Amino acid sequence: MNIIIVGGGKVGFALASSLLKHNHNISVIDTNEKVLDNLSERLDVFCINGSGANVNTLHQADIQNADLIIAVTGNDELNIVISIIASKLNVKNTVARVRNPEYSNELELLKTGLGIKHIINPEYEAAIEISRILALPAANKVDTFGNGRVEIVEYTVLKSDLIVGKALKTMNLPKNILICAIERKNELIIPTGNSIIEQGDTLYMSGTIVSIYNFFKVIGNTTQKARNIMIIGGSRMAFYLSKIARKMGINVKIIEIKKERCEALSESLDDCLIIYGDGTEEELLLSEDLKKMDAFIALTDNDEENMLSCYYAKKQGVKKVIPKINRQNYIDMVKELGFESIVCPRSITAEQMVRYVQVLDSTKSVAMQKFYNIANGKAEAAEFIATKKDSIIGKKIVNLNFKKDVLIAAIIHGKEVIIPGGNNIIEAGDQVLIFSKKVSFNEFDDILDNLK
Repeated sequence: MNIIIVGGGKVGFALASSLLKHNHNISVIDTNEKVLDNLSERLDVFCINGSGANVNTLHQADIQNADLIIAVTGNDELNIVISIIASKLNVKNTVARVRNPEYSNELELLKTGLGIKHIINPEYEAAIEISRILALPAANKVDTFGNGRVEIVEYTVLKSDLIVGKALKTMNLPKNILICAIERKNELIIPTGNSIIEQGDTLYMSGTIVSIYNFFKVIGNTTQKARNIMIIGGSRMAFYLSKIARKMGINVKIIEIKKERCEALSESLDDCLIIYGDGTEEELLLSEDLKKMDAFIALTDNDEENMLSCYYAKKQGVKKVIPKINRQNYIDMVKELGFESIVCPRSITAEQMVRYVQVLDSTKSVAMQKFYNIANGKAEAAEFIATKKDSIIGKKIVNLNFKKDVLIAAIIHGKEVIIPGGNNIIEAGDQVLIFSKKVSFNEFDDILDNLK
């Protein structure tokens, strides 16, 4: 696809870098020459110096042949204007980054009334990701498919887990759960019944919400939804997370160092406790009952402060700590420090746009509904709607010759969620979750070598 990105800052760079991996043609517009020089030196993109709201600049970027334009400047209003102009210039797919909570109630109006196809809000998406973890604190990460009826859960195996040293075929796993992959020492394994689970393995599992909870009970890691959380930093992300958490029945305590921001949060979050103070001070944290918290989330703009405060919280016995990390090159280092759950808004934005573009790019079939990168891009998961023309329709799974390292992780048939076996049959209209280690696909037939 031919994609134009307006705004070449850190978010624009992350987007361009991720989309290039999928062989798209990328042009970047920015008013800052130094930003463009950095991009052109590090990435194979076409750079244009100018304003994305200027029609002449858009024509320099070959707007007439663009399949998609993504406006991610630091100004919400400018991003909206750029998307409207692009839409008027017949770009079918326009995306705007809109972060201000004041626009949250007008998002549908922006899309339907102004012709913006998709809106991204990194802070809100990050808050959603954290909220899923708070609902299942044992997990590192939780993604949902099938309108929330199927989850893919990332989990790192502990020494105390009852599955350590056991082969999959010997485990009495709950119904409707499938271990899709095992990540071990940076290698991703599609397991068989003989695969043995080791301490430190990261498992990627698909299943219903109930089956995932039951899995943790089976392995001896009983997990309860977080009831009390402490957030350091009163950012937009903290605002969004607090709103979501309160709807989940979670008690929220926010510590913010700026008095003006505390006052603003107190007005908009009247059912949360807002504390004016420095969230890195040990005495303050302990006096605010840090040790009684079910989760501690550090959302300041300083990566080092977030890591240190989470480290301290973990030492004080808080079971779930989640630091926000702005620098993507820090992520591996942070995981080595023992933080399995990490939130990086730029990475989330890049992942979200790759998903969106992958769905747009499924040109042969309009069946793909969702797309996710798994295990830092080592695998992919995609949700399809089966159609009558697909080769898999009406045939038992055992009679389908899948490409290597491809599996069907879940089928939603009407109201029923099925973790399939060999005798299951996919019917037209079924929602199907496909997990793949190496195969890129845009339609069902891409996962098949040939029919038996």
